Amino acid sequence: MAPPTNSNKCSSDSFIQSSLTKKILFSYIPLAGAASYQAFSLNVVNPKFLKSVFPNWHFGVTNALLLNAHLGVGLYLFSRPHMACSTHAMCPRVAYSVFGAVMFNFGSVLLWATAKTVVPPCTTARALFALGSGAGLLWVGYRYVKMLDENATRDV
Repeated sequence: MAPPTNSNKCSSDSFIQSSLTKKILFSYIPLAGAASYQAFSLNVVNPKFLKSVFPNWHFGVTNALLLNAHLGVGLYLFSRPHMACSTHAMCPRVAYSVFGAVMFNFGSVLLWATAKTVVPPCTTARALFALGSGAGLLWVGYRYVKMLDENATRDV
């Protein structure tokens, strides 16, 4: 007996035909976004970090890290099955992905900025806090989206 075809409303994105394009958009860019998110976390808790590495371009590099973090989270959310199961058109799906990315990244920035007042002023302690909390937030976000995906595909 042949396996059933995935003709339900949770099918993968049909607007992207190339598997290489899908891999780049929905795997590699989110991974690069996670790395940028971690580097950005270091910069938020220790602004001198990027100034020492890129003395003339630190604002541009900071903004590029934040943009890449937004793209990574947004494309990751956009590609998930719980978003594909949406009965909404493409435009709300993009809006939900952008909203999720912005809330995740700026919520993290708010956490790191307020935690700077509590974490000791030691550069190593702040770096460990930034990397640890960044990894923890990425992990919780990953598990949360995985749970949403499981619930969405189970209900179909």
